[in-house]
Amino acid sequence: MFSLEYAVIHSFSKEAQSSVVDSVTKKPDVLDSTMDSVISLVSSLTGLLGKKGNNVVWGKFANDGRQGHFPEEVESVSGNLDNLSVEQFLNLSHLTVDELVRQAREEPLSTGGHVLVSLYRQNDIPFLLVASIKQRDGLRLNSDLVPIGVSEIDLSKIHQAANINLQRFLEAKQAEVAEEEEEVEGVDKTYLCFISKGDKAASGYFVIALGCTKGIASARATRNSIDLVYNYFKDNDGMREFRQRAKENVISYLQNQLSIDEPAKLHDICNCAIQALPAERVNDNEDVYEGLNNFLNGDVNQVPDEFKVNTAALKDRVRIKGKAPRWDVQFDKNALGGPGADVWFDETNRRLVLSNMPEPLVRKIMKEIRERE
Repeated sequence: MFSLEYAVIHSFSKEAQSSVVDSVTKKPDVLDSTMDSVISLVSSLTGLLGKKGNNVVWGKFANDGRQGHFPEEVESVSGNLDNLSVEQFLNLSHLTVDELVRQAREEPLSTGGHVLVSLYRQNDIPFLLVASIKQRDGLRLNSDLVPIGVSEIDLSKIHQAANINLQRFLEAKQAEVAEEEEEVEGVDKTYLCFISKGDKAASGYFVIALGCTKGIASARATRNSIDLVYNYFKDNDGMREFRQRAKENVISYLQNQLSIDEPAKLHDICNCAIQALPAERVNDNEDVYEGLNNFLNGDVNQVPDEFKVNTAALKDRVRIKGKAPRWDVQFDKNALGGPGADVWFDETNRRLVLSNMPEPLVRKIMKEIRERE
């Protein structure tokens, strides 16, 4: 259930190819959070995050000395949500604009626009949304920067947005204290997501100004992209029989990206997965793609829009390995099959049978047998 607590829209003017910010407008009052147009604007934006065409990057605040003042102000506000005043929210929103303006001056390709800052709850979980919005089809603002018309908003036209789960943020800060700020490899403490589209230099200033950084470990992203594709196909009627093929397609794609040292991209993963469907179901591809993309990139599973393939995690999903005091074995999972397959497990006798062994290995084994005679 969505509920809006505070929202305000500020603005600043800046042309591309310039470091000059012509004007900054910081509103002294919040918007009326009961207005249908205000509620519609915020809920529409949040509802489209992580959906097709608007994949998000999951992360956290940086801690490299260059993150600015926004993260510390968010921490201050997060600890006082039950008693947060209008003045405190406005102070946060004004600081947000200050940080964006400061960073925009340093990036000549950046442009100005309207900045929406909103505090809302989704299923009673508090979130802070910051988004750069422009008056285009589906959105109109009056002279006081109040939404007067919100219809179908095309978020593909909104290139920057950050959404912070304040409950997770506080939990992550508490965990840092408990661990005395020691880094724990492979542990993800993500509590925010962001979109930064278009030219990286032109739009990247937004993410930098708010101190956001990627936070999903590559090992987790690699494992989840494989496991969750399999689960999605398994749990959807009419797709269950294609789950293994979809998983194999994703694995092949990840192996290729690893071999050429290129990042994996979510839209490629979805496309590889739906290729497992038979040709006669081609008309279903768009719906399957959209459902799978939303499932993977959503708040629960958090497979990022782009990630580096983790070698160890990929091998773990591709191979079976084990050892005993006098032997060890490792083989691709795809090699496992029935009698006649490269690897066959005889369940009755609990034996592993290897077939199609390479000739050099056969010669070594035969040589050892003869020497024992």
